[in-house]
Amino acid sequence: MQTKKFGLVGRSLAHSFSAKYLNKRFSELGVDAEYKLYDLPNIERIIDFAFDNNLDGFNVTMPYKQEIMPYLTSITDEALTIGAVNTVKVKDDALIGYNTDCKGFENTFLPLLPNNRVKVLVLGNGGASKAVQYILKKHKIDFTIVSRVPNINTIGYREVTSDVIKKHKVIINTTSLGMYPNSDVYPIIPYHAISSGHILYDLIYNPEVTPFLQFGIDKKAVIKNGLGMLHQQAEASLAIWLE
Repeated sequence: MQTKKFGLVGRSLAHSFSAKYLNKRFSELGVDAEYKLYDLPNIERIIDFAFDNNLDGFNVTMPYKQEIMPYLTSITDEALTIGAVNTVKVKDDALIGYNTDCKGFENTFLPLLPNNRVKVLVLGNGGASKAVQYILKKHKIDFTIVSRVPNINTIGYREVTSDVIKKHKVIINTTSLGMYPNSDVYPIIPYHAISSGHILYDLIYNPEVTPFLQFGIDKKAVIKNGLGMLHQQAEASLAIWLE
């Protein structure tokens, strides 16, 4: 039986733990499969790329979670609603798009909350942020999106005042700021307004503690990085690929 082939498609993948985790899981499950990293300069040839490399499925990371959607044969209703795809199954010459980020976030974020009446500040409005927003809406949690390009549905970083921080007891970083190898950068918000009553969640998992999370530690806030989310979404991807 031929070895199944999977991988991660994105750009600048030096930060990724996906191959290490998923190859370990294939071994544990006794599945003859391999998982590789594919750093692509653009997404336009993803269909040919998938078939030329005999891929059985792949994950999608920044900056392609939204860009890949027009190239897929079909997309699940949930991923369409979210507006982003991070998992693709290749079956019968078709590329089928899913979103497992939402389950990974939901399973690791909700246990942190005292209740769903908190106000959440979501930093970033890209593909990963779409999954976060979907789960917040699902659980009727009030949130505000902060974007570098503010519009009618978002605010700009300059609008994040100390008062805004004090009103939003949960802050989620969905941007790549602080990700290895650029581990010394962080979203510009008034961190001095953070208190021990805050929760800071960073979707980044490499490094384990980003500057964003370190500001939370300094203020004795509850912090959570994205490693658990990575594992949860990876398990959901496995279930899709191996069903």
